Amino acid sequence: MKNIPPHKAICGMWVIDRSKTTWKELNRFLKNDVGKTQPGYLKIEANGKYTIKDMPNFWSFPCPAEPLQCCSGEWWTSTNLSDQTACLWLDVKNVNGKKIDSEESAHIYFMQEGNMIYLSVIILDPDSDDILVLKKH
Repeated sequence: MKNIPPHKAICGMWVIDRSKTTWKELNRFLKNDVGKTQPGYLKIEANGKYTIKDMPNFWSFPCPAEPLQCCSGEWWTSTNLSDQTACLWLDVKNVNGKKIDSEESAHIYFMQEGNMIYLSVIILDPDSDDILVLKKH
């Protein structure tokens, strides 16, 4: 997707889209989250803040794919200079309730199918097909 969506389309609750995710470990990850129908979410707020709860760790590389992670921080959008695609950037300020001092961040690609906008992030190896896809809930 080349154009950054409007804030109204970005803000809200995002959950894993199981049908579009190609991450090979998704089922094992979901089994670790016993009793839940949805393993977690990414909440994007209009004030530039975000919260991730009970999601795989996709913001550090190499990704250890620990069972469940929570983090929060600030977000913004930009166009990726290398391939001119629209990205959502997440600056990580807190992990599992603890403030971190490192420069951790993640970039997530916007993708569009018809009228639907999705978020797409690479899990583990950038050369693999392990993609975690989020849909707006």
